[in-house]
Amino acid sequence: MFFARQLRMKLVIGIVLCALAALSGPAQTWTADNGNGTFTNPLFFDEFSNSDMIRVGEDYYLTGTTMHAMPGLPVLHSRDLVNWEFLPGRK
Repeated sequence: MFFARQLRMKLVIGIVLCALAALSGPAQTWTADNGNGTFTNPLFFDEFSNSDMIRVGEDYYLTGTTMHAMPGLPVLHSRDLVNWEFLPGRK
């Protein structure tokens, strides 16, 4: 009986927390570009330790080990060293 009451209470708390999260609106994504020619540190919300960068013409490519969202070596692309985008992986 006690276990069932605890389980119901956890379920109710979980539903309330989900409802509050849904009502809080869409999550803002981090951007370093202030839109006026300036930027704010950090450039990356994610962790990119041991990063390496190369320039090919006017394009910059960056990679670094990360364990934040997934293990691996993501590759990012930028033309201005402030606005970066993840490049899609090849299959």
